[in-house]
Amino acid sequence: MRPKGKGREKMITQTLRNLKNIHAIDHSGLEYFGCDQDWYSSKWQQVSGCGPSTAATLLLYLQKSGRINLPVHVFEQKDCLLLMEAVWSHVTPDQDGIYLIDQFCSGIQSFARSHGLSLDCHSLDIPESGALKPQLADAVAFISNGLAKDCPIAFLNLSSGMVTNLEEWHWVTIVALNTDDTQDQSIVTIFDGDKSDTIDFSLWYQTTTDGGALIYLETPNLTE
Repeated sequence: MRPKGKGREKMITQTLRNLKNIHAIDHSGLEYFGCDQDWYSSKWQQVSGCGPSTAATLLLYLQKSGRINLPVHVFEQKDCLLLMEAVWSHVTPDQDGIYLIDQFCSGIQSFARSHGLSLDCHSLDIPESGALKPQLADAVAFISNGLAKDCPIAFLNLSSGMVTNLEEWHWVTIVALNTDDTQDQSIVTIFDGDKSDTIDFSLWYQTTTDGGALIYLETPNLTE
């Protein structure tokens, strides 16, 4: 509890510089919030494809912000699906999906090599508990650093804890952060296929039972 007479902590908002760069548009002009696993052609891909579709969304943003050239220039939903299929060949779910940082990052590196790209995969593992679990402030700082570099962040949630509007065993894309000086209140905006939502990241961190991970991709020539 804050001492009496203290006002609310000042909230600081960070967001990607151009959210339009993460949108995909269908033939009718309808905008989607990045690539959607439901666009995959097979049932297995639709069920397990949140990892590769989120990876495709991160790559889409880097392309549209002029930092990489992809084998598919994404202008519409159909182009996004072609990119998702190309990414699937490298970020390929097993029977449990993509649930490890190495699966995601090694797949991205394989994709990058096959298309003559150079990408750094920055990651933060958030285990369920124990000495290896980073502090909440470190996790919030990771998100903040990624957004400051104008990089969307892939967020793996294995257990939602007390957060009710976040699907479990699932990847989403963080595009904005609203936090106070102490990180007691840290709210993230996520894009997840056909929807956008806000998530209480602090509550998730404090109550998740299985943890998750944070990842963003950066071109090596970007300055720290």
